[in-house]
Amino acid sequence: MIFGNVFTGTIDSDFLSNKKAEDTIRVITISDSEYYNSKNPYILLVLVFSFIAMFSNLLKGLFRKIFRERDKPFPKLFWDMGRDKNHKSGFFIDKFSPLNHYIKVKAASSVALDILYDWEDIRKKMGDDLGSKITKFWFDNMANRKALSNRKKVVSSLLVDAIDAFIDEPEVRIISIASGSARAVIEAVKECKHENVRVILIDKDEEAILNAKRNAFKSGLFDNFEFICDSTRCLENFSDFRPHIVEMVGLVDYYSNEKASKLIARVRKIMLKSGFFITGNINKNPEKLFLDWGLLWPMCYKCPDELKGIMINAGFSPEKVSIFYEPLKIHGVSIAQK
Repeated sequence: MIFGNVFTGTIDSDFLSNKKAEDTIRVITISDSEYYNSKNPYILLVLVFSFIAMFSNLLKGLFRKIFRERDKPFPKLFWDMGRDKNHKSGFFIDKFSPLNHYIKVKAASSVALDILYDWEDIRKKMGDDLGSKITKFWFDNMANRKALSNRKKVVSSLLVDAIDAFIDEPEVRIISIASGSARAVIEAVKECKHENVRVILIDKDEEAILNAKRNAFKSGLFDNFEFICDSTRCLENFSDFRPHIVEMVGLVDYYSNEKASKLIARVRKIMLKSGFFITGNINKNPEKLFLDWGLLWPMCYKCPDELKGIMINAGFSPEKVSIFYEPLKIHGVSIAQK
């Protein structure tokens, strides 16, 4: 498979892990993008404030466990604590930064991701008070924010290429699972050459569906979309839809390898033969401690080998899978053909 629409520029193919049979899957790091990694003292401050937040949140979590929520398992307890509007992780994280606090409370939601995507525009409207300075420190330097913007560009570009691969078809059908605000899908439908694209957006979060509806309406593509507020349990309901493309980027970040493989295998069954499946996963990075304890935003991090293994265990042939890592090597995006 050749996807020339993903960032023109030099390709660095050295980002490979252990040599295994699955290495017939192409693992490529894209080296041309708006965002690059840069070495600065920021990461040392991240570690310092993250360790402080870890000890603080551990104490707060233990207090909740002992006196308020004895029956709740620790992972669920810490997740709920992070989503609590009254909870603060630290002086220099979200105590004086309303936007940092909002991102923490809304972790994993479409509105949180949209703020991260739109930071450059949001920054222009901010003042010079203490809260704004703290917010700018984190958002200006955070590699994970930059990597998310890179990921959206990669996904959108791969979708454009995948849609146009069916240019001779009377229509192209897409299902987007855990679609969120559907920014990448909407951008791809606008940019592709095909004139008849139908999209089903599925998300269990009503707020995300409303957000996607607003974005589709603003883009002038509202009639191209159908909006379903449900979880992945509804997938088999669309087996007759026979999608040419299924996009599911973001959801696997919260699934174990086994659970991810089982879900992707279900997706593969409803796809049209020769159709494309696009997914991805976050890779371990120096800011993991901050995400885990500063924002209380835990995820299932997967290295390239694990992402490759998931695709193979789901039933995709290795030679029909490619994995692209954005320049910061934090997010990998996999595209596979059935």
